[in-house]
Amino acid sequence: MLFRGTMLFRETMLIRIALATVALTAVACTSHDASTGGSGPATSADASATASDAQPDTDPPADLVLADVEVTVAYTGADNSPLVVGAFASNPPSGAPVAHVRIDKPTFPRKVKLRDVEKGTWYIIALLDHDPPSPTIPGDEDPTVTAPALTVVDDTMQHVTISLPVK
Repeated sequence: MLFRGTMLFRETMLIRIALATVALTAVACTSHDASTGGSGPATSADASATASDAQPDTDPPADLVLADVEVTVAYTGADNSPLVVGAFASNPPSGAPVAHVRIDKPTFPRKVKLRDVEKGTWYIIALLDHDPPSPTIPGDEDPTVTAPALTVVDDTMQHVTISLPVK
């Protein structure tokens, strides 16, 4: 019975990672121009109109803290599956990551930088998307690891080292 509960937990976690990946991909692939009501990829005409109508830069809120998180991922397996690393607000993940990186053909150990992670507690999750490809729903064949909770308190670069299991 314990094994069945563990498998259900793992399946739930993988579904949440998949949904977060889909949400992040949808947000990253589109843009919205409020002045024209348009949506979709920005064009060069959009860029020139936006540049000429730009407002002067304002300082970010005083309480906004952003830090980079350098993640060193170790893996001893012999393959070149895509590596995905993200910072999530909960574990298991729910919603899109606050920062993520995808490396199509990584070598290990691999350092990646998650940029502009806000002040707070985050869970760094890494996975390799082994064949068969399943970028939206990681499978049992995909090595996955979650680092212990990381707390960002100021703009100092944070460092995390994690090792993916070999499957």
